[in-house]
Amino acid sequence: QLVPLLRSSVGHLPFLWAIVFGTIANQIYNSLSVSDTLYDLNWYTGDIWEIKVIRFMMARSQIPATLPAAPFGL
Repeated sequence: QLVPLLRSSVGHLPFLWAIVFGTIANQIYNSLSVSDTLYDLNWYTGDIWEIKVIRFMMARSQIPATLPAAPFGL
């Protein structure tokens, strides 16, 4: 009675891991496109405050997203 339940739950683990790692990879990929999208705006035609904010956002978005292992104590 326990063995079929264990087999079915273990069979779902690879699917769960694929979803988790796929989501993390998608977040990293999307973080790379923020700087390109900001650059494609007509940021140079705005007023001084808008130019400064968009330039700050472009500089900040060039720092890559990472997945630290700190919560795991490593």
